Parts: sequence; structure tokens; C-alpha cells
Amino acid sequence: MKEVEDFIFAKEGGQRDLLLFLHNLLVEEYQLVSKIRYKIPFYDKNSWLFYLSPLKNGAVDFAVIRASELTEAKELLDFKKRKQVASLELNPNEDLPENEIRAVIKAALSLDEKSPYKGPRKK
Repeated sequence: MKEVEDFIFAKEGGQRDLLLFLHNLLVEEYQLVSKIRYKIPFYDKNSWLFYLSPLKNGAVDFAVIRASELTEAKELLDFKKRKQVASLELNPNEDLPENEIRAVIKAALSLDEKSPYKGPRKK
């Protein structure tokens, strides 16, 4: 977890504050495990659930890895031409949509509990 916190504290201003808020929410309130993968923070429970991707415009992409499988809160997410992953683009200069964030988290956790991701099938 220290590597994730080091990643967050290397950012500046509002982006760092937003990353820290999301990290603390996911780790403390929802007891998810954090780890750096592909040079960004990922969060998982039974399987990979979310990642936080700092954007060049100062926003943060709060991405749901199995968004295409969600039955709830899917309409809150933007797929941005992706098939499986979708996200909320959060801007530190705007009001944080906490209700939407929590709805997305709960939907992803519910999916993870009911049907943990098994990964790609081996040929």
C-alpha cells in the first residue's frame, strides 16, 4: 500500500487531493486492497475492481474494470470506446458526485461477490 500512497503524494494540488480521497474511501470504508499495476493504483477484493488514472487535464479517471457486466449504476459510467472498462471522469474543481461514486462502488462489489472474475480462458 505504501507504493500507492507514494504514487498519490507524487501528484500535485487538487488531483492529489482527489486521488487521496478515493484511495481512502476504497481502502478504509470498503476494505479493498490497493496495488500499483501498469503504473497506476488498482483496487481489488476477490478480483480486480477499480483503478485510478490521473489525466493530463488534472482530472482523475475512476475506472470500473468489469463495467460491461454491471446491472446497476452502469448508466453513470462512460465507456469512452472501451468494451469492458468504463469510468467516471472526476474533476477536482467541480463538486464531487459522491452518491454516484458510492453507487458504482456498491454495484461493482455486488458483482464481485456474486461472480468473481475468472480471467481470460486458456486455449
